Amino acid sequence: MRHRFRLLLVSLIAVLAATTGVTANAGQATAAAARTITIAVVDTGVDVSHPDLSGKLVTGFDVVTGTAPTSDAGWHGTAVASIAAGSSDASLGITSYCSECSAMPVKVLDANGQGSDEDIARGIRWAVDHGARVVNLSLEGPTEDPALPAAIRYAVRRQVVVVAAAGNDGSSDRSYPAAESNVIGVAATNPSDRLYPWSNRGRWVAVAAPGINMSAVPGGGSFRFQGTSSAAALVSGVAGMCLTAAPSLTPALVRRALVAGAVRIAGASFGRIDAERTIALCRSYASSAR
Repeated sequence: MRHRFRLLLVSLIAVLAATTGVTANAGQATAAAARTITIAVVDTGVDVSHPDLSGKLVTGFDVVTGTAPTSDAGWHGTAVASIAAGSSDASLGITSYCSECSAMPVKVLDANGQGSDEDIARGIRWAVDHGARVVNLSLEGPTEDPALPAAIRYAVRRQVVVVAAAGNDGSSDRSYPAAESNVIGVAATNPSDRLYPWSNRGRWVAVAAPGINMSAVPGGGSFRFQGTSSAAALVSGVAGMCLTAAPSLTPALVRRALVAGAVRIAGASFGRIDAERTIALCRSYASSAR
């Protein structure tokens, strides 16, 4: 089955020179780097030469071709990786939400965001088998092949957190894989802590996060990345921060911390994540489990 991510874009030409964006919560600096947590970016690939990702990438895989090279077929995967686990390049205005983490590029989509559910499922399994602790799925569609939820269950059973974008249709209809019970589905908020009109929403969404973030773009630049894909990358970064601070946490406890630490927003059954509160809860849960 074909599967595509959908993202709401502002003009790339207008924003490539932008140097400011939504800033990370102050909690970013509090995570103690006991060991590097790897965030798998299951997407279009990653520009390995981008300065914000220099030294931040582990070996990835191109599921479609069956080879190791994972150059970005478009730009989406590069943007997602920089938000989740880049180096927060101040000269480019980029803010990464787990600069202590590594990013694992797993290429399953082409430049137009097209790919099969089977390839996405294979990408998830490959990432889990090669050490990812967080899997970011900034992609969505209205239905899914059984292979995809099976791969998600495989990940969660192996203590891997799975995060997915809710979608950009302004709908409450369930969108997959974000609506899967084992997935942390992410909506997008504006600077006033309200949902963007284009963000999907509903009780199947777990949390929201800022929907515009400065990110890397292939070729060495940066731009304002807008959409639930961007918001999901931020949540994956915060999940990575949680696991950096408390590596023994289960996916269920990471989800619980994200949800419990979130700030209530108007008109939604879920809240906007707060990184500092979330990490404090992660540490508390880990201490209670000892």
